[in-house]
Amino acid sequence: MISYSSFVNFILFSSFISFISLSLFRVKLILSFFKIVSSIKWFDVINTDNRCLLSGKGNLSLFSNHDGICSNDHVIIKGGNYSLETNDDGIRGKDSVEIENGEFTIKAGGDGIKASNEEDTSKGYINIKEGTFNITAKSDGIQAITKLTIDGGTYTITSSEGLEATYIK
Repeated sequence: MISYSSFVNFILFSSFISFISLSLFRVKLILSFFKIVSSIKWFDVINTDNRCLLSGKGNLSLFSNHDGICSNDHVIIKGGNYSLETNDDGIRGKDSVEIENGEFTIKAGGDGIKASNEEDTSKGYINIKEGTFNITAKSDGIQAITKLTIDGGTYTITSSEGLEATYIK
C-alpha cells in the first residue's frame, strides 16, 4: 500500500511506464496536493492490478498520454479535487468505479469515466454519490458496461454520448 498524507505540496513528473504501477499491492493515496505528469505515450499515470483508493480533501492534477487513473480491479474515490487531462480514458476501473463526492475536471481523448468489465455481468458498473463533474470527452462522458447509478451531484458533460450503460438509474 502506498500512502501519502503530508500537507507539503508535491509536483511529480514521471518518465517511466507509469508513475504508480503496482500489481501485488493496493494503491491508496490520501490527497494533499499532487501534480503528476506522464510524458511517455501509451502508459497510464496511476495503474494497478488491484483496488485503487483515492481519498482526502486535497488536489490531484495529472496529465497522461494514455489513461489517467486505471485499475484492473476497482477504482474507489472518496472526496478530493481532481484535474485530469488524458489522451485516452480519464478514470477507468475494469471491475468498477465508485465515487463518493469530490470535484472533477476531466478532459479525455477517450471516455471521461469508464468501467470496462465485459466478462462478468456482476462487474463493469459505476456508482456515483454526489460530487461536481465537468467532463469533456471525445467518446462517452461516463460509460458503464453493466449498470450506472447516480445519486446526486452536478454534471456538465460534453461528449459524443453523455451517459452510456445497459442500465442507468
